[in-house]
Amino acid sequence: MVTGEWSKTTAGGSPNNFTSFAKNPKHYLVSENGQAIDALVLLRQIQAPPHVAPSPKVTTKPVMKKPGLHAPPVEKKSKPAPKTASPKSSSNSLFGIGIHVLAGNLDFANATGLPSSQVVAKAGYTNAPQINTRLTLPALTEDRLFVIIPSTFKSQDQCKYEIVIFAKKNDKINLYANLKELKEKIPDKYDVLTKEKKSTKGASTGMFQQSKKTMGGIAGLYDSLE
Repeated sequence: MVTGEWSKTTAGGSPNNFTSFAKNPKHYLVSENGQAIDALVLLRQIQAPPHVAPSPKVTTKPVMKKPGLHAPPVEKKSKPAPKTASPKSSSNSLFGIGIHVLAGNLDFANATGLPSSQVVAKAGYTNAPQINTRLTLPALTEDRLFVIIPSTFKSQDQCKYEIVIFAKKNDKINLYANLKELKEKIPDKYDVLTKEKKSTKGASTGMFQQSKKTMGGIAGLYDSLE
């Protein structure tokens, strides 16, 4: 599992504006020995709790009194705080979130769009607490790198999130938060795995499996990568 955040500088939005989309956080999944992959990639957005206005304070002010008289203090209430709208409930308070998974690294600085040949899985934008997509690929003879790009549909929709990979027990795949961690953990394979692929203009197309299963339903079939 990795955690991240769409911040002011990394909330790039959807691929409709690829220059902005390229600013989104990127996480890296490595399949050892190129074995077949059958995994679920789950993205959960973590919204901050709604702001609650503080209760109005009550103050007391003594009344001036003449000598010999004992007047009780008069309680003076401060003005009540202005009413605030109740926090939104249901999906209206959630951002539209999506996932794109690319096979191999991409030269985002020079790319003009997501190449359909590299997009191996995705989950369309949904206003939901969590979404997931299934990554199923045949075996190869070498290690493989996948770039996971979580994003909100609108740029500048800011919040934290977490990504969990559910894979079968025997699958040798590892999830890295960023390129720095990838280089620290497997320096001998870093250069080969992260070699960027040049991109031509194009949008991702094709059919992908998408589901809104709950965490409990997924965990019954797969083990998560912690």
